[in-house]
Amino acid sequence: MTILRSTLAYILMLSNAVLSAGWMCLTARKAPLARRLLLQRRMAGRNRAILATVCGLRCRVEGAENLPPAPFVIFSLHQSAFETLIFPAFLPPFVWVLKKSLVGVPLLGPALARLEPVAIDRGDARVALRQVLEQGAAKLDQGIGVLIFPEGTRYPPGRPGAFRSSAAALASGAGVPIVPVVHDTGRFWAAHGFAIRPGCVTVRIGPPLLAAEMTGLSAKEITTRLRRETESMLAEMDDFV
Repeated sequence: MTILRSTLAYILMLSNAVLSAGWMCLTARKAPLARRLLLQRRMAGRNRAILATVCGLRCRVEGAENLPPAPFVIFSLHQSAFETLIFPAFLPPFVWVLKKSLVGVPLLGPALARLEPVAIDRGDARVALRQVLEQGAAKLDQGIGVLIFPEGTRYPPGRPGAFRSSAAALASGAGVPIVPVVHDTGRFWAAHGFAIRPGCVTVRIGPPLLAAEMTGLSAKEITTRLRRETESMLAEMDDFV
C-alpha cells in the first residue's frame, strides 16, 4: 500500500510541478521575482497537502518565532526531496543555492531558472564559492533570503555530513543573520528512496546567529558554531522521538 500511495503522490506532485512550470514560463515570466516566489510557495503548499492526504505524511514546524526580519541566510540540513518540495510553503521567500545543471533539465529547468536560484559550478570549489558570495549577496540586497544546504548533498538522519563554510561566508560578508534549520525528513522519505512513509516530519527552526555575533569570526569558526547548534537541536529532537 505504501508503494501505491507513494506512486500516486509522485504523479500528483509531478503534475503540480509541470502545471506550475508552464504557468511560470508562459504567464509569469515578466513578473517581479517576489511574485514568482509566491507561485513557488503555492506549489509547495499543494505538495504539502498531497503528501498529507495521499501518504499520511504531515509536517510540524517548530520555532517559527525565531525567524528574524528578512533578509537572512537559511542553513538547513538535507535528507530527502521533502525539503525542496515543501520548505517554500512555510519559510519566508528565498532562493536556492543549487548545482547549475538543474536549470538545464527539460521543461522544469526553465521554470526553475525563473526563480533566479544561485546556480553554482560544483566542479570547481573556488568558482562555486565566488558564485555563492556574489549572487547570494545580490539576492540579500533585494531583501530575499538564500537557502543553503551546507552538506552539499543528502545525508541520512542523525548523521550530518561535513559542513561547507559558504553559508557562513555569505551571511557574515553581507551582514545578515543566519538561521539553522534541522529536521527528520529522512525517517519517512529516504535520501534516494522511493517509498514515502506516513508519520509527522518535525522541522525545527533555531535561534538566528546575528550579524553582530559573527563580527571578528572567520567563516570556519562560524560554521563550527553552527554545527554545535545543529547537533544540539538534533539531540533535543531525538529526546522526543
